[in-house]
Amino acid sequence: MIVCVCAFVLASLVSAQDPHPADAPRHDLPPVIFTGFHAFRDKGAIEALREWAKGGPIEGKPDVLIPIGSLRQAADKFGAFKDFDVLGMQEISPRVRNYYLVLNYERGPLFAKFAMYRSEDAGWVLLGLTLDFDSAKVLPQPGTPALASPVD
Repeated sequence: MIVCVCAFVLASLVSAQDPHPADAPRHDLPPVIFTGFHAFRDKGAIEALREWAKGGPIEGKPDVLIPIGSLRQAADKFGAFKDFDVLGMQEISPRVRNYYLVLNYERGPLFAKFAMYRSEDAGWVLLGLTLDFDSAKVLPQPGTPALASPVD
């Protein structure tokens, strides 16, 4: 009985610190995406953007902060960021992928596309981040390569 209670408390603490629901599919997201979400939760939007850009072509450049406006508007419009859902992944080539997510806030969603490149020395790095309240501006449109469903 005590072991069950301890396991429940430990699981609750771990899931409370994770900005992604424990039971939701993660679709084998690159670690840099998770690192950015942890920074978002702990330090805010600017640190999240810096984490997402690490090792990539926009690291340290002014372009890295362009999405800050969308993240701040989402907070103003919908309240606090809660977690995210993975909608799927689109493989463009063996080294280029788009990951589609929904950032869940208290009262609404912000749609995201992470364009990623797998470099030989740095692993998966961010090429670009698209954020919008309109899913049609972020998600693949009909006629584009198939979107893989999230898997555990």
